[in-house]
Amino acid sequence: MGQYRILVFCTGCGRTHPARATFSVDDGPAEKTTVADAYKDKPLPLELTKLLKKDILCQELATPVTLENADNVYLIPID
Repeated sequence: MGQYRILVFCTGCGRTHPARATFSVDDGPAEKTTVADAYKDKPLPLELTKLLKKDILCQELATPVTLENADNVYLIPID
């Protein structure tokens, strides 16, 4: 089972921010990729579906960033 860090691209400031969450999955990607690309041809795991309904705080603008766009959410493998 692979473990992943979650990074989110912020459309407000143009940077990526950590979601401060880790995600474990059996069939995850071997390298950094977006959630949209990793699960293009298969259903999202329940944990990722729940995560995509949450917000994180933009560290630059101090505003919430919605994670709903799977093209802006990255899975980063943890070694």
